Amino acid sequence: MQRHLVLTAAALALAAAAPSTAAAQLRMPPVKLIAGLGPSQGATLGFIRAPGGGSIPARHLGSNEVMLGLETRTPLRGVDLRLSLHDSNPYLALSTGGNADQAVARTHLTTLALDAVIRLPHLGGAMPYLLVGGGLKRYDFDQGYFRVTGQPVIPSDEIDPMLHAGAGVAWNVGRVDLFMEASASSNAFRNNPGAPAGNSVQNYSYTAGVRIPLRF
Repeated sequence: MQRHLVLTAAALALAAAAPSTAAAQLRMPPVKLIAGLGPSQGATLGFIRAPGGGSIPARHLGSNEVMLGLETRTPLRGVDLRLSLHDSNPYLALSTGGNADQAVARTHLTTLALDAVIRLPHLGGAMPYLLVGGGLKRYDFDQGYFRVTGQPVIPSDEIDPMLHAGAGVAWNVGRVDLFMEASASSNAFRNNPGAPAGNSVQNYSYTAGVRIPLRF
């Protein structure tokens, strides 16, 4: 009888522990929501094809950039993973005759980046880190405006693979982290008729924002 009670108690204990063990195995790593805003420098695009032949020098002027993303831990010690979306609307400037850098229309520029966040040793209350990764950059030109206004070029929309890198520093304030970072991206802009492989374009962004832990 006593042995039966012991076996029954052991079975109940295992049954009670099983859900918590399964929950521990399925427990998600901590996830943080990232939101930021800051200036993005202009970038030289090279040349854009003109419909009648030839090409015209063009570049993007500086603008503000919004960044939203998610960041989580990885099994690698000191390395997090970040997926972020960057959105800006810079003016496209053309050099036509004597009118250098004539702003004609805005471009919707969207960047999707996947980065490893390498956390460096703390410096007092500051938490420095590096960003290394890549992603995709989409150029969405206002083609309707170019046609209606009779502009000398009608640039084509395109999506380009890119490299992405940066550095930043964060400070813990209660439950959230405040951060400041600088990043650079590099891609090949293919609207350039003189460079079949694409003209190398570099974008530089400076962002201040907040990281907020999410609870599931």
